[in-house]
Amino acid sequence: MPPEVYEVFERWAGAPSLSAIEAFSSPLNHRIGAHPADPSFWFGSAFADVDAPFGGAGSFLSMDSRRLAGRQPALLLANPPFFADHMLSTERVLSRMLRAADAIALVVVPALAGRPHADAPHCAPLAASPLTRAAVSLRAGEHSFVSGVAHRRTRGFHHRRLSRHDTDVFVMSSARLAAAEVGRLCDGVRRAFGPPNAARGRSSARRVAVSTPPAGRRSASVP
Repeated sequence: MPPEVYEVFERWAGAPSLSAIEAFSSPLNHRIGAHPADPSFWFGSAFADVDAPFGGAGSFLSMDSRRLAGRQPALLLANPPFFADHMLSTERVLSRMLRAADAIALVVVPALAGRPHADAPHCAPLAASPLTRAAVSLRAGEHSFVSGVAHRRTRGFHHRRLSRHDTDVFVMSSARLAAAEVGRLCDGVRRAFGPPNAARGRSSARRVAVSTPPAGRRSASVP
């Protein structure tokens, strides 16, 4: 994902730079800048043993929520691999983690909109979750991702490409979040995903409302 997305998330939460945790990453494409010598630095990865020297902590799907202890709040950024088990398990695992810690998550997944011949069952539990506070939908051709060539210095980490498909971003938290604050985060995320070589403010993502959580919790439904 564009590094600006991490930065917007951290500034919005008042958290230190480089403190957001990548739920799904690897030694070859984790966030550049953080260093495994820092014991607070880790990311979810495929292999706990061989990835550990580089900061990998093993599969996020089986992660112990105690790993989030000591962060106020803990920030999770989840962009799961496009495999059915990972996509369908993301909401369940994040809900468990968020309920056990003071944590907020940004979940970035492919959207169903604009893909008439594809199915996206992973979107339904995320949209319906009582912990989802808001969502923003980014239209194909109007937002970008960083190409997965972080390990190739000749290409550069900031090599960005326009997305050919719609993307949904969900804001999840077990704590109450003020509607205005969540709206500010959604606006920042929209700009951070903006297309390369274009003014940030001209990206026309649309914010969408999500389901109302049970009584006692307030959701930030953003029109």
